[in-house]
Amino acid sequence: MSNDFAARRRTILEKRRAELYEEYEAAYAQLGRMLADADALKIKRQIAYLDEAIQEVEGQLAGIGKGDEGEGNGRRPAPNRAAENADHAYLVRLANILNTRFSLSELNTLAFYLSIDFDELPGEGKRRKAEELVKYLNRHQRLDELVKIGQQQGSDIDWFN
Repeated sequence: MSNDFAARRRTILEKRRAELYEEYEAAYAQLGRMLADADALKIKRQIAYLDEAIQEVEGQLAGIGKGDEGEGNGRRPAPNRAAENADHAYLVRLANILNTRFSLSELNTLAFYLSIDFDELPGEGKRRKAEELVKYLNRHQRLDELVKIGQQQGSDIDWFN
């Protein structure tokens, strides 16, 4: 890709990603305020769509300037399933650590240290809240903050293996 084309494409994709994140966060906030189950299901579907759209845009952003794969067609190269599985496995591991080694109160405190309103995270119960916290931090590229603060809170936990 030419440098000008790649720069314009990056700008467009970064703007789209910002718009998607803004809509995503608004949907999460709206979900927390919803009372009717039918409305909550509608919002959850919207969140799932936005999550996929954000992943697609981030994949395209990552592919800009990395060789000539997909040049000119606006599509990213075929995904690397091994890398995606490793990333997913890491997310599952972090969620499991939070679920098994932290109480609900400690998760709330951890979220406070990360400047996240724990009550705004969707889901009921400790496991679901732990998963949503990890997903939120992953979307905002803040997993390193989780590990750093988590190590301070639970120094006996092996966060990396």
